[in-house]
Amino acid sequence: MSDTLAPEPAPTPAPGRRKVHPGRILAVLVALALLAVPVAVFLKVEAGERATAQRQAALDPFYTPPSPLPSEQPGTLIRSEVMDGVKVPGGTARRILYVTEQGEGDVRVSGGMVFTPTSPAPPGGRPVLAWAHGTLGQGDACVPSRSANPLGDLDWIGQAMSYGWVVAATDYAGLGTPGPAAYLIGTDEAKDVLNSVRAAAQLEGTQTSKRLLVFGHSQGGHSALWTVDQTASYAPELELVAASAAAPAAELDPLVKLQWDQVLGWAIAPDVVVDWPAVYPDLDTDAVLTGVGRKNVARIAELCIKDAAIEGLVRNKLFKQQMFTKDPTTVPAWAQALDAQSAPAPKVPTLVLQSESDNVILPQTTSRFLVDSCAAGAPLSQMWIDGVTHMQTAVVGGPTVMMWLRQRLEGVPTVPNCAIPPPVAPYAG
Repeated sequence: MSDTLAPEPAPTPAPGRRKVHPGRILAVLVALALLAVPVAVFLKVEAGERATAQRQAALDPFYTPPSPLPSEQPGTLIRSEVMDGVKVPGGTARRILYVTEQGEGDVRVSGGMVFTPTSPAPPGGRPVLAWAHGTLGQGDACVPSRSANPLGDLDWIGQAMSYGWVVAATDYAGLGTPGPAAYLIGTDEAKDVLNSVRAAAQLEGTQTSKRLLVFGHSQGGHSALWTVDQTASYAPELELVAASAAAPAAELDPLVKLQWDQVLGWAIAPDVVVDWPAVYPDLDTDAVLTGVGRKNVARIAELCIKDAAIEGLVRNKLFKQQMFTKDPTTVPAWAQALDAQSAPAPKVPTLVLQSESDNVILPQTTSRFLVDSCAAGAPLSQMWIDGVTHMQTAVVGGPTVMMWLRQRLEGVPTVPNCAIPPPVAPYAG
C-alpha cells in the first residue's frame, strides 16, 4: 500500500451552475468600473449645481433692491456686508449694492465688491482703483460678488492693498441684479464703474480721496477705456489720474468680422445679441441668427463663460453649427452699432496690455486701436506679452500695471511709446 495520497476527484458542479472563467469576472468588473465613472461625474455635477443653487438663493435677499430705493441718486450705497471667508492679503472685502443708471437716466441697481486696506489711511485719503471685470456670463452664479471665487483673476489685489488703495469692483447693472444688462455698451459700463467708486466712498472706513485709477480686462478693458472717456463729464468730482486696459475689446467691428463664425460666435456673442436690441431697437436678430442660434442664444447668454465656451467648441468644431447665418457687420444696422460702441482714444495716460497669443481678443485688433489712438495724440503706452492666453493677460501683467499706476499717482511722468510699432500688424480689413 502506497504512502502517497491519491488526488481527490474534482467536485461535481451542482445542477444548473457553471464554472465562471476568471477573464469574464474581470470583464464584468471593468464594465462596472467604467459605468461608475459617468455616474460619479453626474453625481458630482448634480451636487455642485445643488450647492450653487443654494448659495444663490441665500444671496438673493441682498441683491434684491428695496422698493422704494432710499434714493435714486447715482452712486448711492444701498447696503453692504462683509464677505465671510474671502481672504484679502492686507485688506478686507465687502459686497455692496448701489444705485447706478443706464441710458438717459434710467435708474438701475448694481452689485459689486469693495476691498479696503487694513493699514491706516494717509492724511489725504486713499486713492481708489476701479476694477472692471471681463466677460463671465450673465447668470447670477457667474457674477464676481456672487460667485464661489470672488477674487477670480485679482491676483494683484494684495499689491493694491500694500499700496494703500481702495479697490471698487462693479458687477455691472443687470448681472446678479434685476435687468436689463448692457454688455459692451460703453457709456453704461462707465456709469457702473464710476458709481461703484461713489458708493465705495460711503462705506465706513474706506476714507477715499478723489484720486482715481481704472483697470479692466477684456470686456472690462472696453469698460475702462469708456470710463476714461466719460469721467470728466459724468463724475467731475473725481480726479482720473491714469488707466490700464488688458486685452481690451476695443475694436468691435473687426473682432466680429474675424470671430463671428468661430467658437466665440457661440460663447460670447449671445451676450450682445440678448442685450443690444434694448439699446438699438432697429437691430434685427432674426436677420443674422440661424435657427439653432435663435433657439439657444438666450440660454447660452446665462451660462458662465467656461460652460459657454465648451458648448461653443462642441457646436462649432464637432457639429459644425453656427450661431449666425452671416457676418453681422455686413448688416448696416449692426455695423453702425458695433462702430458706435468701439472704444474711444484715451485722454489720460493709459497702459494697454496685449498678448500676441490671444485667440479671443485678437492682437491685430488691439494693434489697430493702438495705431489709431496714437495717431489721434493719445498718451498711450503699450506692453506686449508672448505665450500668454487671453485669460492670463491681466494676471501676468497685473503686477506691472500696479507699479505703472503707482508711478502715475506719484507724479512720475509717463513716456508714451507710440513710436514703437506693435509686434503684430494692425487689422486692415
